[in-house]
Amino acid sequence: MQLLMDNLVKAHDRIKKQADKDRTERQFEEGDMVYLRLQPYRQVSVGGRRPQKLSSFFYGSYRVLHRV
Repeated sequence: MQLLMDNLVKAHDRIKKQADKDRTERQFEEGDMVYLRLQPYRQVSVGGRRPQKLSSFFYGSYRVLHRV
């Protein structure tokens, strides 16, 4: 069982390392204008009922009100 758990942790680390290659850390300040990227098949209420192929990739622009 321990060997199985170790292999799962190693596999998870490899997948995370590969996924993080293309990601960048972004910093936003209050008052910045940003676009939101939504996944229309998940956010149906925002994305609308248009065909996915014709849906917008980004929504906005929105002002950052406060940092978390």
